[in-house]
Amino acid sequence: MSRTYLNSGDYQQTISFGNQALALSRNLETVELKLAIEAGTLNILAQVEIKQGNYSQALEDSQKAIKLAREIGAREIEGIVYTKAAEVYAALKQPEKAIQTYEEQLSLYTQMGLSSEQAQSLYNIAKLQRQNKQLPAALTQIDHAIKIIENIRKEVVSSDLRTSFFATVQDYYRLKIDILMELHKKDPSKGYDAQAIETSDRSRARGLVELLTEARANIRKGANLKLLEEEQRLQALIDAREKLRFEIVNSNKIKDPIFQANADNLKTEIEQLLGQQKELETKIRQSSPKYASLKYPQPLKLPQIQQQLDKDTLLLQYSLGEEHSFLWVVSPNSLDTYELPKKAEIEKSAINLFCLISHNSSKPPSVTNKENPCTDIKTQSIDKAATELSQLILAPVKYKLGTKRLVIVADGALQYVPFAALADLTSQLPSLPVLGEKDKLPSPTRGGAGGEVIPGDNDRGGIDVNPNIPASRNNFNYQPLFLNHEIVNLPSASAIAIQRQEYATRKAAPKTLAILADPVYNATDGRVTNAQNKQQNKQESIDLELERSALKRSADILNFQGWGRLLGTRQEAETILKLVPDSNSLQVLDFAANYIWGTSRK
Repeated sequence: MSRTYLNSGDYQQTISFGNQALALSRNLETVELKLAIEAGTLNILAQVEIKQGNYSQALEDSQKAIKLAREIGAREIEGIVYTKAAEVYAALKQPEKAIQTYEEQLSLYTQMGLSSEQAQSLYNIAKLQRQNKQLPAALTQIDHAIKIIENIRKEVVSSDLRTSFFATVQDYYRLKIDILMELHKKDPSKGYDAQAIETSDRSRARGLVELLTEARANIRKGANLKLLEEEQRLQALIDAREKLRFEIVNSNKIKDPIFQANADNLKTEIEQLLGQQKELETKIRQSSPKYASLKYPQPLKLPQIQQQLDKDTLLLQYSLGEEHSFLWVVSPNSLDTYELPKKAEIEKSAINLFCLISHNSSKPPSVTNKENPCTDIKTQSIDKAATELSQLILAPVKYKLGTKRLVIVADGALQYVPFAALADLTSQLPSLPVLGEKDKLPSPTRGGAGGEVIPGDNDRGGIDVNPNIPASRNNFNYQPLFLNHEIVNLPSASAIAIQRQEYATRKAAPKTLAILADPVYNATDGRVTNAQNKQQNKQESIDLELERSALKRSADILNFQGWGRLLGTRQEAETILKLVPDSNSLQVLDFAANYIWGTSRK
């Protein structure tokens, strides 16, 4: 009950039930159970005391809990309480004692063989060392932590947990970036800025694999099946032996010399299996380079990234942090770094623009804990929102951009913003007059691919600046970035090399233009009614196909009830097709542009 009240923020009830638990535990006959309950309760009380600022009592309770946990060999409780003791020392402005406490915790977790916990201890040590201006030492510790998390086997088994885990440990990479950029400020000649962008790209290369897995992409396609089977077999052996070893070292069995010897033997076997796994990885790289580049990513170093760029291309890579953010601008022969506002400020502006463009019909995934951040957006025009975001993330480099191709590696909420719509801060168009009735352009649709038509006469190039603001108040005095720049979005800079390796072995495409457009997304489409008049069973076949469609899964993720017809795409497709001869074109429209047609040509 104490933990329940602690999680709910009711500290008074937490203390009350905690004291009751302590009183009841003293009547227990089993000494180990009595001390375990007492240690756990003292840890909970210490957490409350930390939140209340009662640090002296929190330190006393946490130290008592550590002592009790040691007496009964409750190593897990001991490890947890170390964190609270370290937090107290940090709050008391005693960073060295806090670091020492985390080092004791690290030693314990190393004995227990808990990899992710070791990484967390190292991360906490590095964080304190950075705050204490011990930057080289902090860099060493965070490097060790990142090495551990990139080699974790036992702690993360399922693909869902793995995706969640690597999303969590992005803080490790961000801390390393912060440390490197602080070192760069002190000595720009050491190349710390290059290490920082390489670290950023490393985290993205790892994250790309998790995103592909989450999206159910078949990254195994084309790989050597025998090697993949051996890969799975070795992983299963490693997991099984690690589980047995974990059970021994985290129980009283570890005190028995026989079980201790068994644990040591298991550790040796695991190390040997990991060695075999490493050798297998080399074979997979040689036989299945595409699979290996995704499963075992090897991020590029700065010189290799620069080799992927030509003189007319700039790479803009972003990293958003709690205290400040960074932008690296890379050309074939230069690297420039810029400090940007903190993550919260940039993401607030990015979410605002996202919501305006989508007309509040969708929610930016994974960027906020709010149910729907679009309910809090400003009532303003898209061009103004785009300009505000551009001032935050492009203003420092606006004179470097020229008319070059821009390769964007975004971060956080920036990944959901179309950079093409951002304002070109070096080029401003004169204000345009309010459109008359004869000048009206086709009205846009709400929410991109789905929804009803939005009436309005202020559309320019398919973007309705804001239907809630009168046309006379909309300000068109902005030029979108795509007018002077080709925009390329990538999940990581290393993805350039992966794509080019793929293209190098691909057959040249025939000079044929294929266009799929204006599909039927749902049964409410007017074309369904027409089809029903001709064929009674058409409705059933359409519903079945929509259930199988990946688009339905995407709609569910974005909280859409379904996808509506994307108006204007048919006219766009037909106009493009006029540019090539009929013999060199393929047109797929209406019911033909479906899931079955696409999968049959893979």
